[in-house]
Amino acid sequence: MKKKTKNLLRISELAERSGVSVSTIKHYVNEGLVPHALKTGRNMAYYDVSCVERIRQIKKIQKERFLPLDVIKRVISSGDSFGEELEIGKAILKTHRRAAGERPVGEAQIEQRTGYPLEKIALLEREGLVIPETKDGMKLYDPLDVMIIEVMKRREDSGVPMDYSVATINLYRDALRTAVAGDIRLFARNLLGDIPTQTAIRFMTESDDLLDSFMVLYRQKMLRTLSAEAIRGLNEIPDKLARISFLPIEGRELKKPVPGMPVMEIVYAFCTGDYDSVIDLAEKVELPREVDPAALGILARLLKGETAAAFALLERNIPGPTHRVFDNAVAALACIFAIGEASGFSRPIYLSKRAFAYLGRVEVARERNRTIRMLADYVCGAVYTILPDVFAVFDRGVKILAALDEKLSSGRMRVPYLPDWLVRTLEYEIFPAMEVRVNRFLAEALLQRGDTAGAGARLKKIAAIAHPDDEHAAWARMRLLEIGEMPGRT
Repeated sequence: MKKKTKNLLRISELAERSGVSVSTIKHYVNEGLVPHALKTGRNMAYYDVSCVERIRQIKKIQKERFLPLDVIKRVISSGDSFGEELEIGKAILKTHRRAAGERPVGEAQIEQRTGYPLEKIALLEREGLVIPETKDGMKLYDPLDVMIIEVMKRREDSGVPMDYSVATINLYRDALRTAVAGDIRLFARNLLGDIPTQTAIRFMTESDDLLDSFMVLYRQKMLRTLSAEAIRGLNEIPDKLARISFLPIEGRELKKPVPGMPVMEIVYAFCTGDYDSVIDLAEKVELPREVDPAALGILARLLKGETAAAFALLERNIPGPTHRVFDNAVAALACIFAIGEASGFSRPIYLSKRAFAYLGRVEVARERNRTIRMLADYVCGAVYTILPDVFAVFDRGVKILAALDEKLSSGRMRVPYLPDWLVRTLEYEIFPAMEVRVNRFLAEALLQRGDTAGAGARLKKIAAIAHPDDEHAAWARMRLLEIGEMPGRT
């Protein structure tokens, strides 16, 4: 036995010579970095003397190169190619970017080091924005983690709420994780192993640094481009709003209501474009519970082009969402019309948020009156597609309008318990006019998306159901020609 263990070391001797603890050696053995000991008994084991230099080398790489044990394990046994493999490991993990003297920060020191509370650092960890390593049961934050925490603190110190920062950065985190994973796969599939080592290292260091610079520049460019698109969208709102109204109508089916029916008189006045009478009557007569008199006054003033007066009435009477679907739809319209006349940036954003609050109530509130329900859905869907996509309601608008178009096409909008003249006006004039405009908003939205096939179907429908001399029919025929379709083709 003495002969077998002559040039071998007990674990305590190995620890002393290599300058590490016994527990560290056992950890290295478990990780496959140090060969297993020669067992001579239940409590006796010996290690080859070469393990001393191997352990020193591991510690040196950890200390100077900042590489994790998984990488060291692959490098340490590479023999004559040790130097090259070590450089590749550094390039893959980007440890070449660390300045000399940078060290991981322990959990006990991270709060003092960054000036950021531990509970907030823990939140960043849960969100996957900070990813510390665990060594010997203790968390270690590498320099990148420290820098991320410091950036979050600077944002918060500048007045940016933490939850907003987390939500914003999460968008980039998810997108970057996908991009980086694809980048690694692309490099491994196309370059790694097929080119000289030094060339690979240069690709992973110099060219990768340039890619980082590109990402910063490209983000700035995209912010500028998309912001410009949003501003352009705000500037286009007045023209798009002009297409919402289908009043006054031609009135082929209109019949002046008999005296003593003030609600029908208001409807008649709306249909004929007599908005002053609407304003006057709304303040004098008793209206159905589904409608607030102020909402009628606001809508009449909007249709007259008196946006400022309509918004002032809104502020006094409907300052926030109500239980009435009609009132909320009209209030949202007032906000959107006000955007068309607003300057700057803060005011349009404020008005958009108010409109979303009203329209959110429109979407969830129940409404028994089917005519009001359809008018409210029309307003809701149209406004969502009119606003720039930066507000993230575009797809909802398309969905609402598509569902409304299906109802209009199917004839499921029959309205009982109304005078015959009003039923005919709804069925033969108001609903068809709404259907044309619903399909125009849908066609414009689908063209904006690049869905020419879907847009083509909507454009053909407009050309088929609108009067040939109608502006919407002429617009549809022109767009069909632009996308290479013929108006008469099915």
